[in-house]
Amino acid sequence: MKITGKFILAFAIAAMSMDLFAADQPPVCALYKAVLPPNAHPKLVDTVEIAVGPPEAGEPNLLWFRVACTKVNKDAFTIWFLADGNPFSAHSNRTINFVRYILQEPGRTPIEYVEQRSGRALLPLFYFREKLLPRSTVDSNEPLFEKGSFLGHPLIRSAQGAAAPQVPPTVTFGGKLVLNPELLIGTGRNFKDDGAGRKSPTDNYNYVPFTPKDYNDMIDAGVNYFTARGQQIDWICRRAVFYEGYSPGIAFPEELFRSNFMGLVMFIDEPACILAGKYPKDASPIEAVKMIQQHILQQRDDRSYMKLLREAGIDLGSLELIEPCIPIWETYVDTSYYQLEANPCGIVQECRWQIRPDGSEQTSGRFLQRINAEFGTDIPIEPKNLFIWSYSQMIGPARALGAKWGMAIYGQAEPELRLPSMKLAYDLGAAFIWFWTSDHDHHVPYDEQLALVRAITEYAKSHPRPPLNEVLRRARAAVVLPYGYTLPTCWELDMFGSYIFPMSRKNQFGITYKQVLNPAIKEIETLLKNNIPYDVVPASSRFDSADYDEVIRVEENGAVRKLTDSIAGMLSPSVFADEGARAEKERWVAARFGRADANVPFSFLYNGQPSSKLLKDWKAQHSSRPLDENRTEYVVTHSDPQTGLVVRCMAVEYKDFPTVEWTLYFKNAGTSDTPILSEIQTLDAHFGFKSAKGIILHHSKGGFDLPPTETFGGKALALPAVR
Repeated sequence: MKITGKFILAFAIAAMSMDLFAADQPPVCALYKAVLPPNAHPKLVDTVEIAVGPPEAGEPNLLWFRVACTKVNKDAFTIWFLADGNPFSAHSNRTINFVRYILQEPGRTPIEYVEQRSGRALLPLFYFREKLLPRSTVDSNEPLFEKGSFLGHPLIRSAQGAAAPQVPPTVTFGGKLVLNPELLIGTGRNFKDDGAGRKSPTDNYNYVPFTPKDYNDMIDAGVNYFTARGQQIDWICRRAVFYEGYSPGIAFPEELFRSNFMGLVMFIDEPACILAGKYPKDASPIEAVKMIQQHILQQRDDRSYMKLLREAGIDLGSLELIEPCIPIWETYVDTSYYQLEANPCGIVQECRWQIRPDGSEQTSGRFLQRINAEFGTDIPIEPKNLFIWSYSQMIGPARALGAKWGMAIYGQAEPELRLPSMKLAYDLGAAFIWFWTSDHDHHVPYDEQLALVRAITEYAKSHPRPPLNEVLRRARAAVVLPYGYTLPTCWELDMFGSYIFPMSRKNQFGITYKQVLNPAIKEIETLLKNNIPYDVVPASSRFDSADYDEVIRVEENGAVRKLTDSIAGMLSPSVFADEGARAEKERWVAARFGRADANVPFSFLYNGQPSSKLLKDWKAQHSSRPLDENRTEYVVTHSDPQTGLVVRCMAVEYKDFPTVEWTLYFKNAGTSDTPILSEIQTLDAHFGFKSAKGIILHHSKGGFDLPPTETFGGKALALPAVR
């Protein structure tokens, strides 16, 4: 019988499972009707046809899928993809590999999106499988589900039957867009200066919008990331470049399926710089970190595109469109780790490199000279050292947190430093190389931008690099700061770029920030002089010191630990048996129990989530008091504001012995039962050692059936060193 739609129902077939799809089984398809609101917007999808199979020739585990969509206004678009699993299942935990991906928009030839390094499919930004594909309402392995949803609206299957083989369309020349998400070269504006310069240093440039010729010139030079608006979108959306912005017509929903569409927001603008003058005068470094992270969290989950669609009258139903990755554009990159903790997408430095000892009055640019004068170091005044000072403070955090980093050239940068800094950034794994357009001295003239882009593009072609995650692991040394501390990156040498945190300010141990950071800066001096790659990170559970050959850790109390030979953990005490055992114990206790945000030495699972992830968002309190002349009690309490669970760790430090003991307490202070609490580890801490020799662990025997003398008599167990 004949039905409405795009296919003929030949015969009824049984439910088809991905696992049972045989090579000789005919392709199948189903037609779905969307349940839309009354007077549905013309751009909403009204009907969907899903077709599956057969397997790819020579690849029995890969199937072709086709999703053909017809909108209320009768415009139609289609996507094809080759995958190794059912992407429509409600159960999304299984990893599915997409090998090829093709989009055909209304009245257009098909485009295949390809990731440059792998040669495989490059998928759309907005959570392709989770948000953009049809989704079954039940957990089933049958791709032709009965009921589901698509782009926020319910789908109901109206027919099912056999289909023609799902052979993807032939992609004509120019229809295969090979894109490189590992290196985005671009500018932050959709206009340029007019080339006439400016009348005086105090005047601004005259700016004009990019034209089709400008885009052609920029793309030919190597620019592959643009901000665009209006008709500019139509000029570049089918080119092998990424873009953010929208056209007047709003190509919904096809635009969401373009793998080169990056949303509406290019970056989060300078969180640390914006807050530099807003910290309370008595704020601690930890409070500054929290303020920065709160500022980022308020901007990270951007819904601008969703708001734009709704203002246009498009009902999105249950569809939430949050831009998943917006990097941070920042001056004070000493805060990179703390910013990336809140937004592990990426961070881009505003580069205003200045190094010339021109004899004029010192400015904020002669930074290395300022460091040497303040800290008594003799760091060679060389461009590479200037660049690495900043880059190391982005690379280390990006490496630890799985993020990206990059740099942006500003007009204040000395011309001879621009290209060398770009080349070094590329060599060290920068994913972003950008330019600033507009605003007086900040502006980099358009012709200079083009020349620099051509140069870095040619350099990249002649110097291919490994995948970014490999490049980021280049450094074998790490300089580890106390959590909350930063190395100076501004002329005033303040932490966080703020006068609230000058080098002369004293911390809780009564020593100045300068005294805490001075050993780290002297170590960096040695590393730079010996051309040893290094990273700078704060002490945190996300930092893996076993990834480095040498770790130099400075403590908030002024102590310094230099550990080598692939240490197993960075917040770790040495064996409490050597001459400095008591001092080492004091440092360890300060790190574990000395403040509310201490890296506590215990762990547990709560509702299946690790405490290391949960505690940082819970309310934390800290107190300490002397019990007698030889004992000090510390109490660190964490409270879950959602369920009322209270975790209290009570520790006692013995001053006359290299010893500390603690007890863990759990209490339900809420009004209902808590989620499941499990896998409680009262001792869960990393211990690092300089050698690979065996380690002796002294412990009690334990057990309820043993006599007390045997239970508490103790035992020594030789453990192999873990490298």
